[in-house]
Amino acid sequence: MKLASLFAIVMVLVLSSNAHAEDTQKVTVSWSPIHLVLPVVELEGEFSPAPHIGAGVILGAGKVSNETDTITVTVYEAGVQFNYYFMENFSGLHAGAEFIYVHVGDVEQNATATGLGISAGPYAGYKLLTNIGFTFVGQLGGQIVHISAEDSTTMKTENKFGVLLNLNVGWSF
Repeated sequence: MKLASLFAIVMVLVLSSNAHAEDTQKVTVSWSPIHLVLPVVELEGEFSPAPHIGAGVILGAGKVSNETDTITVTVYEAGVQFNYYFMENFSGLHAGAEFIYVHVGDVEQNATATGLGISAGPYAGYKLLTNIGFTFVGQLGGQIVHISAEDSTTMKTENKFGVLLNLNVGWSF
């Protein structure tokens, strides 16, 4: 019964979307629930400086542990996104690029270590706006990731390709 109620609420939100709602909504504030798995809280603020253009700032923070909880690190992230909305202003189908900087430090174990990561890449996505302001953003693409970590005796760097996936929920106004 709870699943049916949740489905009904989601359908009301989706069906209440309006193709013209984006004409009055120029700012979106959202968060990424999938980052809570780490646990890191990631928030994004996006605004529309011109028709069909979106620019966003991403900030995140949290504490991440390994599987056995023997190592805990503090994580900070900051980044930007640039979006082009193809058919509507500030909603619907869009393409963009994301750049994220991640700093890992304050390692809680017997050694001193720090690390950083930089990722950048393009994506395609869809932004759903509803009349009441609820917003869902889904983006999928690829990213190049550079990781660098060091402790008192060793430094290691690595470059790799990864999947870029953003699933955010929030509010537009």
